Amino acid sequence: MRAVVAGFGVSGFAAADSLLFLGAGVTALDETSTPEKAEKAELLETLGATVRLEQGATDTLPDDVDVLVTSPGWKPSAPLLARASARGIPIWGEIELAWRLRDPEHAAPRLAVTGTNGKTTTVQMLDSILRAAGPAARPSAMSAARSSRRSWTPIPTTSSRSSSPASSCTTRSR
Repeated sequence: MRAVVAGFGVSGFAAADSLLFLGAGVTALDETSTPEKAEKAELLETLGATVRLEQGATDTLPDDVDVLVTSPGWKPSAPLLARASARGIPIWGEIELAWRLRDPEHAAPRLAVTGTNGKTTTVQMLDSILRAAGPAARPSAMSAARSSRRSWTPIPTTSSRSSSPASSCTTRSR
């Protein structure tokens, strides 16, 4: 699989890292560069990713792309997403990516928390409630995609771009 990750903030880096971990070819694109982004880019480039952090990085969608993963903050009308859509390339948000990367043999129910404020506090509260109730719970972001434990996994989310069932606010696996 060849993936383009649009945006290289916290969730864009996590998406690119997870895809690389699973063997995908990854190109990450972002219009800005900071020292933190440059350091993370160097790490992922060492692992085989292509990372472009500069003005105009998102002007062109690479030719050989199977999926575009968008980070929070990208408008569906953004030119890069519009080009992917016009070419019939699937566009996934971070939630859909996490859902698709789950291990179907060891699926774990998930609670996704979204909103403007209070996600971390709410996830910590859910973690406490679930631990008190008995099942093991592990708060995480993209690490949910790598988890093989049968447990509840509260996930703080920042967007839900897709209309797929995987991007609903509360998702339980089979």
